[in-house]
Amino acid sequence: MVCLTDYYSWNVLRKRFDKVYLHIRSNILKVLDNRIIEDYLYYERNISNHFRSGIPYYLGKYFNISKSKIIPVCTLAEMNYCLALIIDDMQDNDNYRWGKPTLFKAKGKSYVNAYYNFVSSKLGLLFKDNVLPIIQDYHNYALWESFFLENKIKFSGQKDIKDVVRVALLKTQTGISANMTIASFADDKFRYNGFFRDVYNYSAYLGIAGQLKDDLTDVSRNKQYKNYARRSDNKNQYVNLLSLGYNKDQILDLIDFCVEKAMTARINFCPDYDNKTISLVLDSWAKVHIDRAKEVIK
Repeated sequence: MVCLTDYYSWNVLRKRFDKVYLHIRSNILKVLDNRIIEDYLYYERNISNHFRSGIPYYLGKYFNISKSKIIPVCTLAEMNYCLALIIDDMQDNDNYRWGKPTLFKAKGKSYVNAYYNFVSSKLGLLFKDNVLPIIQDYHNYALWESFFLENKIKFSGQKDIKDVVRVALLKTQTGISANMTIASFADDKFRYNGFFRDVYNYSAYLGIAGQLKDDLTDVSRNKQYKNYARRSDNKNQYVNLLSLGYNKDQILDLIDFCVEKAMTARINFCPDYDNKTISLVLDSWAKVHIDRAKEVIK
């Protein structure tokens, strides 16, 4: 397992990324009024793994990219993820998220559908770069395909681990796309043969580690995480590694493997001697998945 000494804790990382959210919320308020934004903020303020906005922000700082380019990418990633959670709750018929009624249960299907369509259309007003609409289209496709694959596995009874891994990747495409977009803004001096592959690998392995951690959290018996443990996959007969017969220790080992692969990729595009602070943040955000996964299965 990776060494957990000398790295930022979950709470310290959250405080670092809270500064990013001030920029994001300022951007959101440009296109959503107070009646609309509260439903979004309920989801956003409770997310525990804001790597979809925090990591591209620090990647942008490392690559010396202007905030005028970084913040729209972070905003788009965070809002897309919140919208995906809102739809996911309706898809799964979940009553609660984080111990409070889901938007679907509080206001109904018609409201959620109208809300999703309206807010999605407003995201276009944040676009200042031609690549951002492409990210939006890809996110919507990934959201659709993840639901499609989950239902295919559920109703066909064919439990192909490749499909299960594909679903995990699709569910983290928002973060992957944000990081890859930031990398595309980087100057040539940062690029090398395999540069985009390494940024992708860092993002993908970190995303899968987070998904596996979430799967463990969903079935946690730790009272500290009772607001997160909903047994949603089991209730809806969705297939994950737990239902395929992997035990919790094996999943911990897989998370550890993903974290190591992510950190190896990070060393390639952001060497320690270049910027110790940012490399520590990027590695810490990978390591906290191990920390949280260990907590939830106690």
